[in-house]
Amino acid sequence: MHRRIRRLLAAALIAVLPAAALAVPASAEPAPVTSHLSAKAKAISKDVTLTLTGPAAQWYGTKAPAMLVAHVSCDYLDLPSDNDCSDATIKVRFSLHGKTLQVVPMVNLRDPVGGGRAVFHVKSTATPGIKDIKAEVILDDWTSGFWTFSKGHDTHRIVIKQKRSTLSVDRTPVTQQYGKTRALITAKARWVTGEIPTGRVNFVVDGKTHTTVALDKDGIARFRLSSTAAVGTHRITVTTVPSTPSWTGQRKAVSIYVIR
Repeated sequence: MHRRIRRLLAAALIAVLPAAALAVPASAEPAPVTSHLSAKAKAISKDVTLTLTGPAAQWYGTKAPAMLVAHVSCDYLDLPSDNDCSDATIKVRFSLHGKTLQVVPMVNLRDPVGGGRAVFHVKSTATPGIKDIKAEVILDDWTSGFWTFSKGHDTHRIVIKQKRSTLSVDRTPVTQQYGKTRALITAKARWVTGEIPTGRVNFVVDGKTHTTVALDKDGIARFRLSSTAAVGTHRITVTTVPSTPSWTGQRKAVSIYVIR
């Protein structure tokens, strides 16, 4: 009985109270849920541009390897121009034909330069030829979704050069007598700059007999034809073989005549 009376009194009270008295105060309403992630994205949303610069060529074996510099600028999209990159961990991957050469952390630069840069040194012993080296921006996982890329990578071409060489070949005598004399073939190698290279010389007689002689301190190698070489004409091919890829080899051919 008492429970029924309490329910009736409660119903009567609700009926006489104004609706405003029953409303929940605005301050009591739960605050709207704001995504911290989306707010942060708007705050640091930036556009990244990378430019790769460096020399066009390098000599093989140089003591001053070429330096390639990746310049990175980071501009806010929703704020006035600002090329500071300090609010993200940025690295630059340098690669050749898809193979990573090195990953370098970007160093922030102070105003007025702004942005940042990463430096890569080409190996002094890089294989001679054309190298198209690529640099690309790598962002840490947390910030990668908040950045856009006008130019997130760039490629720079550098040529690894070799020193050209010259080869002179002398023969004495031009004609040798079977069983009595032996012709001397003298090969002399030089770089076009006049320096003396190191390496060896291959002497091939009639495409068959092969003899290798090291270049001496004067860049000279000597070879004598056998005294029992068959009567007739013999072709001797002379080829210089560099000790390193720093210079290019040369090839020449001479003929020796053997008589009775």
